[in-house]
Amino acid sequence: MGPRQLDILKKACREPGRIFRATVIKNEYSVSLNTARSDLDKLAELKFLVPFKEGRELHYVAPADFLDKIIRSK
Repeated sequence: MGPRQLDILKKACREPGRIFRATVIKNEYSVSLNTARSDLDKLAELKFLVPFKEGRELHYVAPADFLDKIIRSK
């Protein structure tokens, strides 16, 4: 897992229920949109974020039981 993904996880830990959007990650970390999507997809694949569609756009939410998931993954 890369530093951006770890930083996203820290934010999810501090704010369960937070919604992450690839466009925001792109701007915040100065990466391409594909890289931002890839980071979020990887975290969703690991079950740390939950993807959902809003219109045509895919978003990711940090689940309310985020800390439990982190503890169980160790």
